[in-house]
Amino acid sequence: MIDDFEYCRRIHQKFGKGYYFATRFFPQHIRLGTYALYAWTRIPDDIVDIERNEEKLAEWISDWRASEKVGVSARPEMNAMLMTRHKFNIPHKYNDAFLSSMLINIKKRSYADMSELQGYMYGSATSVGL
Repeated sequence: MIDDFEYCRRIHQKFGKGYYFATRFFPQHIRLGTYALYAWTRIPDDIVDIERNEEKLAEWISDWRASEKVGVSARPEMNAMLMTRHKFNIPHKYNDAFLSSMLINIKKRSYADMSELQGYMYGSATSVGL
């Protein structure tokens, strides 16, 4: 399964140059998990921010949900994330919060108040950090 992590590493290296450089100082098991998390969040975020493709996002999320149920996916970023989540005991709620914010982001252009914005920010940033 190292190929899945290598796929994620390449995404991280290409798009997260400064952060990628910093991960070189992590122990290997943490570095691999960081690659997985970066790629797993980067791909749907790009679907939202660059492609603005709601159908593609829904398909990606559906594939993620299916992979959670069976524990494997044809998508390398999902396999790496499943292994990372298992290894580090990452609660499902953080993945769910991130994906909820991606769904909000693809549809919403403004927020009614600070509370609504903070809900979005929790999923799009805080849940990733946690």
